[in-house]
Parts: sequence; structure tokens; C-alpha cells
Amino acid sequence: MKENISLQELIAINNPSKAKALVVKYGYRPARNYNDLIQKLFRLTKEHREDALKDLVDIHPHKDLILNYAMPVPVVTENKSNLDGDNMCPVCKANQNKYLNFEGEVSNDKTNSNVNSDWKSMLPIIAITSLVTASLVVALKSAR
Repeated sequence: MKENISLQELIAINNPSKAKALVVKYGYRPARNYNDLIQKLFRLTKEHREDALKDLVDIHPHKDLILNYAMPVPVVTENKSNLDGDNMCPVCKANQNKYLNFEGEVSNDKTNSNVNSDWKSMLPIIAITSLVTASLVVALKSAR
């Protein structure tokens, strides 16, 4: 037996009586032998395309097996949040427009309005950063 077989050959081998009836249904003369049946099934498929393929599927010898074991698996979709804010969880939606400042305090404003009034408390950090930067510049110049 051949390794690869066409749909028409498979039907002609496994269901010759229904294949012969299908050929006659489409107005062809009854097949004289196995090779004639295959040729007429090919011609039928070529000339009548979709209608012929639907009829061939109906007389396919493995139709029940294919329908029972090749049923589509239902796809479960999961709601995930996106950057637009759609499908967000309730907690995320409630905190959507809230921001944290440097100290971790919750604010509804993107810009922290008390930054200018709090600069004096940042003075030691600014001074230490300036000293470290200056010492690095001096160290790099002396390394040359």
C-alpha cells in the first residue's frame, strides 16, 4: 500500500458503494473499476469544489472518529489589566489616581506641592552630595 494516499483514494478504498453513488449524483457515468472511480472523484472535486468536498466529508470512512476526537477545545480567556486601566482589580482601580511622595505619604497630585517648603530639611543631603562630587573630581584630575 502507498505511504501517502489522497482523500479520494481513501474514500474509494473504504467506502466504494457510497463513492459510486456520489459520482452518479453529480451526473457522471458509473465508475467501471477502482481507478475509474478515483479519477471521477478527482474530477468531481475539481469541478464542484466546496459542494463536492462537503459530500466527500459525509462519506469519509473515519468521519465519526474525527468528529469524536478532534472536537475543538474551548478557550478560556483571562481578564488581565492593560495600560489603559481597563479590567483592573478593585484595589488598583481605587488607588488609580493616588501617588506617593518621597516620604511615602499618599497624595492625589502628581506634583508634590510641599517640595519648595521642605528644601531646608534636604540641606544636609545636598551638602554631602556636593562634597562627594567635588572629592571625586579632584581625585580624577590628580590620577591623570
